[in-house]
Amino acid sequence: MLIVLTIFDISDESGTKGLIAQEGTSGNDTFTIGTNNGKYDPIVNGLNADGWGTDPATLGGEDQFILNNLESKTVFIANLDPSKDKIFLPEGVKKGQIWIQYYLPYVLEGKEKSEIWLSYRPELNASRKMLRLEGEYSTNFEIKGILFSSGFKGCQQADMPPSTSLHDHYLTYLEAKPEELTCLQGYAPSIRARKLSENNPDKIEAIQKEQLDTGLFAEVLNEYTNPTGNKLAVIEAKGHNPEDLINALYFHDGSKITTEGKFDGSGLDKNTKIKRPEKFNKKSADKITNFNTSTDTIEIDTDSFGIDRSATFAAGKNKKAVKKKLAKQDFDFLYDEKKGGLYFNENGADKGFGDGGIIAILKGAPELTTSNLEFV
Repeated sequence: MLIVLTIFDISDESGTKGLIAQEGTSGNDTFTIGTNNGKYDPIVNGLNADGWGTDPATLGGEDQFILNNLESKTVFIANLDPSKDKIFLPEGVKKGQIWIQYYLPYVLEGKEKSEIWLSYRPELNASRKMLRLEGEYSTNFEIKGILFSSGFKGCQQADMPPSTSLHDHYLTYLEAKPEELTCLQGYAPSIRARKLSENNPDKIEAIQKEQLDTGLFAEVLNEYTNPTGNKLAVIEAKGHNPEDLINALYFHDGSKITTEGKFDGSGLDKNTKIKRPEKFNKKSADKITNFNTSTDTIEIDTDSFGIDRSATFAAGKNKKAVKKKLAKQDFDFLYDEKKGGLYFNENGADKGFGDGGIIAILKGAPELTTSNLEFV
């Protein structure tokens, strides 16, 4: 079995790289988004923020997007598939501080898509109070403890999907305009709330007066404009279900936000850190015991190995397959599935490992996959 993992380091601490637009591969990709001080916000998993123009051959697999810096520039994540991809929030972010600042499900060329702004705010208590005050008139909503603010998208009548007028997570309706008939797309409950508000102006005026008189409006505004808050990512995703998005979100330590910080074995978890050894032999190799492939991660310091690009990984059924076949291909790290040996392939596609060799031995030879590796 051949497993290939591609790692992309998306960072620009010096601010000299210009626009970063990093496509992925058809396999499993990990995008590590670090400090970005450049002029432009980076784009990952596509050539453009909305996914347009991306080569289909660069899409596929189960991708991971690791947000490493809470204060960095907004990253544009294109072509997210919430059913299999994962987003890891910056360290220190708590569930109650996650704000889906903009959530817009829509249909484009017959395909269900969503535009999502993933944001962080230190406090969102006032925003939740306003949501409760507005009740059925609010276009905002909360699912599994995550606060959402809705977006809406106008379209022409000809663009309306012929059979998708209403379903659980998406609604289109026609409005009579002086110029022409247009449609509005968005999250179904939010569109219903918007229509209800339009039909009850006196009720909305009373709610807004209470917000001003109690100071709630000012509290919410302070939360939104908090200088320590940040828009972490703008996401172009497949599908319409907001719960799918929530299930794709993980804390930085690998626990899912839906499990309230308890590890469920599906994300990054306990890390074993590996650096280049002084000698490449069994005595110097890291000995890793009780490695749980469901929860544990091997973190490899690629700088110590002299790798200044995206690192790659492959696994072979035994040492012979690793040394005779895979070592002749341009993979950086190789794994012997029979004996549990992890190797550094220093000389790329040349014969043997060059100045590299074994760097770790996993006792019991667990089935190491791309989700168990993180290159930093």
